[in-house]
Amino acid sequence: FRNGSLVRDIFKRAEANDNWENFSELLDSTPRGNFGNLALHFISKEILPPVKGSLRWNKNSNLTSVELAKGVLKYSSPQSEIRALVEGQMLTRKTYATEMGFSFGENTKILATGGASANRSILQVASDVFNAPVYTQKTTEAALIGAAFRAKYVLSVARAKESPCGDGKGVMNAPGPYYDFIANLLPHSVTRVCDPSKDSDEIYGAMVERYRAMVSFMMEQQD
Repeated sequence: FRNGSLVRDIFKRAEANDNWENFSELLDSTPRGNFGNLALHFISKEILPPVKGSLRWNKNSNLTSVELAKGVLKYSSPQSEIRALVEGQMLTRKTYATEMGFSFGENTKILATGGASANRSILQVASDVFNAPVYTQKTTEAALIGAAFRAKYVLSVARAKESPCGDGKGVMNAPGPYYDFIANLLPHSVTRVCDPSKDSDEIYGAMVERYRAMVSFMMEQQD
């Protein structure tokens, strides 16, 4: 996803006096579901969904007419703006994770990495949207860690093919599936920082369908 931390930073400057503590306070002061307000902000053309632009819906917005689907230009408070942004971002992630085959149940755990993993208020929204506990680790450089894991796996595959005990194709000494290979490399010192609210599934289950409706409208409006 291209429109994550950079978009949050734009709203931090515009709505929270360029202060992350203010951003978190505004986010925390608004209830889950945000009174029916939900926003999608793709400043750069996103990868999934492949759209660019912003769309703000309130509780009256829907697809029954073009005028209603266009939503509103601005919400009445910075609190609503910030929660609409963050909930929209988390719903984006959950929706596409589901479409890619991920399932979410009672054993689901979210490991948060990257810059947002330091913001407890954002992590709480993630926990609520995914209806799962959120964990963090000391290292926040997710891209570097992922690249290192991939490089180690590729090196192991190459060495298996070169091994005299193998068959030249690396079958006998192959490291196995990528996930199984990195499972033992993952950090074990993670900290549980957030748990979902009891009404999270009830609130955000319905919001997933509204999110999809918003995306479908944005797709239709693309040049």
